[in-house]
Amino acid sequence: MDNNIHNLDYFSDSLLLPFDEKILYDFQNYINSITERNLIRFEKDYVEHLTAYHGGIPRRRLFYTKEGQERLVERFLNFIDRKKESAFAQYQVGVMWSLVSDRMGENLIPFALLFGGDLLCFDFRSSIEPTIVVWLHEKSRAGDEDTDFEPLPATEEVAQNFMSFLQMLYEG
Repeated sequence: MDNNIHNLDYFSDSLLLPFDEKILYDFQNYINSITERNLIRFEKDYVEHLTAYHGGIPRRRLFYTKEGQERLVERFLNFIDRKKESAFAQYQVGVMWSLVSDRMGENLIPFALLFGGDLLCFDFRSSIEPTIVVWLHEKSRAGDEDTDFEPLPATEEVAQNFMSFLQMLYEG
């Protein structure tokens, strides 16, 4: 792991360590159990990042989407045990996903909260190798279970993979 790339100069009091990989893999298995493709696998680089900087708030937190929009990461989401009372449970990946999955679908998995309520996501819609996108909460349309109307997530492309995304971040 290249710590220069992974270390985004996090606020040390924002980290939620130690990171429990079991919670991540339980969530991954849950998502795979409800999708037809069963292809969602978190990248090794992402898991390594979580091991060192779980749930943190970085100082290097600005980036541009491919459409040229500057965006700000408020914090990376976490994999804490959501059954334990914690102010950070609202930022747990599974909790966040369940709140918006009717508009996001099963193949976008959030990993960071952006300023304004949008989410950075792994996009598994096209491949087992996820790209990084911004999910636009105000432009996404909910699905309807009664009519089999699928969610229509609105997204903007950011990066080809998690490491490419980390390399884009800068401090403003």
